[in-house]
Amino acid sequence: MRERIVYPDGLRPKEGSRSDGIDRYDLLVVGAGSAGLTAAVEGARMGARVALIESSLLGGERLHSGCVPSKTFVASGRRAQDVKKSSALGVSVGEVSVDFQSVRKRMSDLRALLGGEDSALRLLSEGVDVFPGRAVFDSPRSVTVEGRKIEFTRAIIATGSVPMIPSIPGLNEVEYLTDETVFDLEELPRSMVVLGGGAMGCELAQAFRRLGSSVTLIQDRRCLLPYGEPEASGMVRRALEADGVDLRLGVDVLSVEEEGGDPVLRCSSGDGEFQVRGERLLLATGRTPRLEGLGLEDAGIEWRDGIKVDRHLRTENQRIFCAGDVCLTPCSTHGAILSAKIALKNAFLPVKRTYDPSGMTHCVYTTPEVAYVGVTLDQALAEGKKVSEIKVNMEDMDRSRIDGATEGFLKVVVNRRGRVLGATLVAPRAGDMISELALAMHEGIKLGDLSWVPHPYPTEAAVFRRAADIWRGRTMTPLKRSILQIWMVLLSKVKDRAQREELKAAKEAKRQSPTDDPRPEPIGTGSEEVLSGNGDDGDTDRL
Repeated sequence: MRERIVYPDGLRPKEGSRSDGIDRYDLLVVGAGSAGLTAAVEGARMGARVALIESSLLGGERLHSGCVPSKTFVASGRRAQDVKKSSALGVSVGEVSVDFQSVRKRMSDLRALLGGEDSALRLLSEGVDVFPGRAVFDSPRSVTVEGRKIEFTRAIIATGSVPMIPSIPGLNEVEYLTDETVFDLEELPRSMVVLGGGAMGCELAQAFRRLGSSVTLIQDRRCLLPYGEPEASGMVRRALEADGVDLRLGVDVLSVEEEGGDPVLRCSSGDGEFQVRGERLLLATGRTPRLEGLGLEDAGIEWRDGIKVDRHLRTENQRIFCAGDVCLTPCSTHGAILSAKIALKNAFLPVKRTYDPSGMTHCVYTTPEVAYVGVTLDQALAEGKKVSEIKVNMEDMDRSRIDGATEGFLKVVVNRRGRVLGATLVAPRAGDMISELALAMHEGIKLGDLSWVPHPYPTEAAVFRRAADIWRGRTMTPLKRSILQIWMVLLSKVKDRAQREELKAAKEAKRQSPTDDPRPEPIGTGSEEVLSGNGDDGDTDRL
């Protein structure tokens, strides 16, 4: 749904509600991406009068140029690759082909389907007044949008981010794609050069290669995904190379020019200078906060590369908070949603909540997927923390062997008390699984406690129980083992003594029992005794 905000007749926000024509709202939200939509709807449900301002498309980057379209392409590429490798599971198929037009149509259909939740009609039904246009702060407590002045008690800036364009000579003279335009391609490029080896660059390089493009990925660092676990980076590198992506790592781009309608990159590495050519150039070099033209100076907010906020997501202007990509790095939809909830609570409620970036999960949707939370072992040691690491290889898990997807691992960083400080998971469904450890971090659950959680068998999630069992085994020190051995010896002696006492008591009771009297019972003691078997069998037969 790539349509701008449209109102049916009679549903536009009413003109100024005060005699001076100026509207006043309890909450003003600037930006209708994941963070802005969350803050606006939940604010209205709290009882606030809410105004939401958006200058472009409702739904933001998540719906139009981020998670929804990119993961649609990733899903199609993954299915194509699964079919090609199905012979390993005993399934034979013919030649695999990809219909790029069908892939695009499915992406557009998903945009339209999921965009219904972000429509102006739905927001108005929730009690949110939506204003199309660009918001400009004209004072610390008001904005102007399309010539209309709106005052607010509290405001949340959630304008998101835009692609970061690197400073490369000649780049502005050639046609290039970003994550905001690559999904508008009408034809599958024969060849593509991807500049950037972060999450977006790796995902789209692998996806377009699997869809049929020839792909070259250029990264200035000598590894992919440079801010995470090095071993995970190595696995993603091997996966991309196995798919046929031409990786050029540790490469600087000196300039870009157009030759014959194609962008040509002049590059330099330790081996000297060389050229890389492709039909399309995709920039996947990160994102930067969208702040231009907001009039933040008039709102009493200083900014440069982003808006500075405290741990409660409040700016220098005590009335104004921020949420999402505009103040958080790295960018993520789930981070935007969480920060919007925190900013909203802190804006109106006396009990403040803190945004803790260390507990935020992050995912890379390559094959295999990479998911991480908290710190790596190297990062923790660099901070001077006394930690240890538990590692489980996915090839040791039964489900991984059954599915034929044994590439991957789990690494968990714990302190001396067993508290989880971070984890990295590389597995086919790592993004779906990592939240278990994020919850453990959030609630202070020790890794060993996961040993008691019944993980279904066979599932990949059982890798957490395996890691917990390993940790519990490590905590069994020689001293603990010695104490337990002494306890077992004492327990055995106590049990033996108790059994002897029970046997002695049983013998004594038997000796004193009337049924043990060796003298014969008198005959004719009553029909009840005879019929109940208190006499011998001979007496019963005679009766």
